[in-house]
Amino acid sequence: MKNADKVQSVSFRSKVIFLINLIFLIVLSLVILITIFFGHIWSEQIVTNADNHLRTVTQQVEDRLKRVVSISQAVLQNRSFLDRLEQTSVTDELIERIDLRNDLQQEMDAIRHNNSTIKEIYVLNEHQENQVGFIYDGDDIGNQLSVSEIINHLGDSRKGQWFFDQGLNTGIYAQQLFRTDSSSYQQIGTIILKADLGFIHEALSNYSNNEELNFFGIHYNDALFLSDQKYEVSDIIPNRNDTQLQKSVLAIQLFI
Repeated sequence: MKNADKVQSVSFRSKVIFLINLIFLIVLSLVILITIFFGHIWSEQIVTNADNHLRTVTQQVEDRLKRVVSISQAVLQNRSFLDRLEQTSVTDELIERIDLRNDLQQEMDAIRHNNSTIKEIYVLNEHQENQVGFIYDGDDIGNQLSVSEIINHLGDSRKGQWFFDQGLNTGIYAQQLFRTDSSSYQQIGTIILKADLGFIHEALSNYSNNEELNFFGIHYNDALFLSDQKYEVSDIIPNRNDTQLQKSVLAIQLFI
C-alpha cells in the first residue's frame, strides 16, 4: 500500500512539474511572440519616422536651392539691370563705368533682399569683367573652380548649372545672361551665385538621434555629392535598394 502511495505521489509530482514546465514554455513563447510583434511595429515606426524626416529635409533643401535660382531668374527679367550690364561692355568712360557698377550693385542688393543662403554674388559682363561684388581670386572662387572654368562649363546654354563640393558645404550656381527681348538670344554676361549649404547639415542635426538619417545625398549631372565625407560614394551608388538614397537624390532633379 505504501509503495502504491509512493508511486502515486511521484506520478503526481511529475505531472505538476510537467504542467509547470508547460505553462512556463507557453508563457515564454507568448513573451517571445509579443516581443517580436511589438519589435516589428517599432522597427516600422522608426523607418516611417526616418522617411518622414528625410522628406522634410529634402523639401527644405529644395526650397532653399530654388531661392538661389530665383535670383538668377529675377535678373533675367530685370530689363534695367541688363541694360546697365550691357552698357558696361561698350563704354570706356571711367566715371560712367563706376556709376553703372554702383547702380548694378544697388539693384542686386534689392533683388537679393535677405536671401541668407547666398554668400556671394558676381555678375560679369561679356568681357568677363566683374560688375557686382568683389572677386579676390579669379582662379578659385569656390569649390576649386575658376571663373573661366565655370563659364566654359556653361557654354552657350541658357540653362543654369550647379557646382557642388563633396561634403555639401558650398554650392555655386551659374547661368549665362541673355537678352530675352529680342528675336535672337544675345549673350551679355554671366551671373555666379555662391550658396552656403550649411542649412543641410543644420537640418540633419535636428534628427541627430535618428541613425537612419545621418547623411544626405544630391545626385546631379551623373555625380553624387554627400553631406558627410566619411561615406564613400562607391559604397553607396551600387545599393539601388537604398530608400534613403533614392529619395534624397530627388532634391535637385525636381527643378533643374
